[in-house]
Amino acid sequence: MEQEQLVENLRKQLSEKDEELRKNKQEFENNQNEITKLDAAHKSTKEIAASLQSTASSLTEELNRVSAEKDELRNAKNKAEKEVTVLKTKLENLSRQMEETKKLR
Repeated sequence: MEQEQLVENLRKQLSEKDEELRKNKQEFENNQNEITKLDAAHKSTKEIAASLQSTASSLTEELNRVSAEKDELRNAKNKAEKEVTVLKTKLENLSRQMEETKKLR
């Protein structure tokens, strides 16, 4: 009778261990799947970060180019404004000279 009880207890323990092993195996597989997903997400994140870095570099280059172009345009505008001022002064002088010439006639 004791042997039967011992065998029954051992079977019960074996069954419990089998169930625990099955649960652990399932948890391990779930963890493996999660690791695979996280690894793929990490890879995607790295690719996105590299793409964003490339975009940021391109935008910085474009900003520098536009800024330089803006400076060139500002310089050209200032030069043109100075030329307009000089031409207005010359025109005023010529107009005065014409008026003086008319008065002398």
